[in-house]
Amino acid sequence: MRRWIYATEPVRAVPATAEAVLRAQLPELLAHAADSPPSERAPDSSFTLVLSASVLGLSASAPVRVMPGVARRDGPRMVIPLRWKPTSTGALLPSFDGTLELEAQAGDRARVSLVGAYRVPLGALGRLADATVLGHAATDTIQRLVRALAGAIEDHAAEDPRLVPEPATDAPDAVAEPQPLRVREVMTPDPIVFDPELPVRSAALVLSSRRVSGAPVVDADGALVGVLSEGDLVQKAAPGDGASADPERQRRRRARTVGEACSRPARVTVPEATVGEAATLMVDDDVARLVVVDAAAVVGIVSRHDVLRALLRADAAIQEAVTARLAELGQHDLTARAAWGLVHLAGTPAPGTSLTDLEEELIDLDGVMAVELEGVQRTDASSASAR
Repeated sequence: MRRWIYATEPVRAVPATAEAVLRAQLPELLAHAADSPPSERAPDSSFTLVLSASVLGLSASAPVRVMPGVARRDGPRMVIPLRWKPTSTGALLPSFDGTLELEAQAGDRARVSLVGAYRVPLGALGRLADATVLGHAATDTIQRLVRALAGAIEDHAAEDPRLVPEPATDAPDAVAEPQPLRVREVMTPDPIVFDPELPVRSAALVLSSRRVSGAPVVDADGALVGVLSEGDLVQKAAPGDGASADPERQRRRRARTVGEACSRPARVTVPEATVGEAATLMVDDDVARLVVVDAAAVVGIVSRHDVLRALLRADAAIQEAVTARLAELGQHDLTARAAWGLVHLAGTPAPGTSLTDLEEELIDLDGVMAVELEGVQRTDASSASAR
């Protein structure tokens, strides 16, 4: 069983500078953050690090072998796969498998996060060890590491000449209208399309080799016939149960061509639809993907995986959207701060505000996981609405 953990800290540095520093000096920064002796990198790019944790009031440390992956861009984030495992058996600190992420927040701020999982030993003893030792050790380890890593990035970035503060201005910036994510921003454009006469085996080979889970089916005239998905093909692979089987399942089991096996009709959306609207269609129709059409032409496909990007919106974009929505609602005495998708509100709501309604307004924005109202000075009306 895998147990997920994460830690995140703000970084006061120009995001591009912080990213360049992290890419170039990851082993040195981690060693500095862990207060660990430096280690030479092995041919496979791994290196040794001594990690520490406080468990049950006692300090513990253990050497681990760190195996970083190749840094990549994922929207506003730089993501580096990161794994480590103890170099000796019986170590208190468990192995870790996850990602180190740096996300731009503003012109002079970023956020560094460590997200991943450790494996819990099987059985009752494993669960007991997790509850008493392993879980605390794993959480404390990454929290210490990320906190110190943020400081190390700031120190190294401060020496970079690109760290130039933005000039201050007296005029406040105009608050832009909150812009939801659109389907065109998250869809896969120009998707693979299948001809209805293509053999099912050929389509299965394409889906497998291209690592996609479904594709539109379009006839020779460009008309959308349906969608062929892994789910359709799995039904063909499953054993039948005689005449009592569902007719649709029987149709797919006997299908020889894509046109005979695909789901019909295809559920569609348009590029300018919001991701929220696309998600609602997926939920209401119980489908895993929508074909994106523009002027009757297939221009893309959007899947559940793509819709998840709305939940992973950058904190800076979330904060801008929440600030704009508060201004739209006349909540000029409330301020918002977004961290890890959680929106923290502070200030005083406008008279007559229903905090429940306000929370519903904000949680509908893309990327908002929850709204924290503890920093809000409640008026009489808002206090009544909260009860």
